[in-house]
Amino acid sequence: MVRSGFFRRQDAVLDVAEGWDPDDTPGSGGWRQNIYSYPPIGDGAGGAHATTADLIAFLQALRAGRLLPPALTEAFLTPQARLREREGHQIWFSFGLQFDLDVDAGGVVRSYFKDGINAGASAILRYYPGPDLDVAVLANSEQGAWPVIDDVHSAVRALHPDVGDSGF
Repeated sequence: MVRSGFFRRQDAVLDVAEGWDPDDTPGSGGWRQNIYSYPPIGDGAGGAHATTADLIAFLQALRAGRLLPPALTEAFLTPQARLREREGHQIWFSFGLQFDLDVDAGGVVRSYFKDGINAGASAILRYYPGPDLDVAVLANSEQGAWPVIDDVHSAVRALHPDVGDSGF
């Protein structure tokens, strides 16, 4: 990951988008910036900045076994605990990822993903094993990533019906 990190918010950083969210407070102009939603330098709880290319590179390196020993890689990429079940699919947790399993096909992994949301930011990183496809969507608003990933998922499903519904 070469263009991602925890940057000092008081410094201008080339190519780093600022987060914004709708604000109906009178006099706000309709939008509120997220500059006071995080500490001046981000941490594991928020304030990280990433590129889609870096997120996809991370997930590919993880799958290739370049980040963890083999046993930990296998555990990380294996569903561990069921979260919920809906109409033919289950969502399971693992160590940082969520897995969408096709119940009717014996628990086959249709996709796995990590999403995140905070003031002025939303993101999702998703992998579809069937078509061997990585997808990353970043948005500089709390709700910006979800309509885009829904559209991407619909396009993937049109070509690969076995990926099922969105899993969310």
